[in-house]
Amino acid sequence: MINGNVMWDTTEPDLSLGETERLLLLVRRVRNNLFHGGKFSNEAFEDIDRQERLLKGSLLVLKECLRVSPQVNNAFDSAII
Repeated sequence: MINGNVMWDTTEPDLSLGETERLLLLVRRVRNNLFHGGKFSNEAFEDIDRQERLLKGSLLVLKECLRVSPQVNNAFDSAII
């Protein structure tokens, strides 16, 4: 926050992480922004198309994780909701 205004953080993920780790970190950021990003300002909700693209892209990544990893798929299927 600068001068009472919420500012966007453009910090890139740590390049020492592997590609998959960086991708999942970005998915987590999308999730965090979805649930926590609009607490201070309605400006966060102005670009609905961008938010929808980020969310759809994140869901595609997560679905692919389920497809390529039996261990992740089993953990997902057995999770108590």
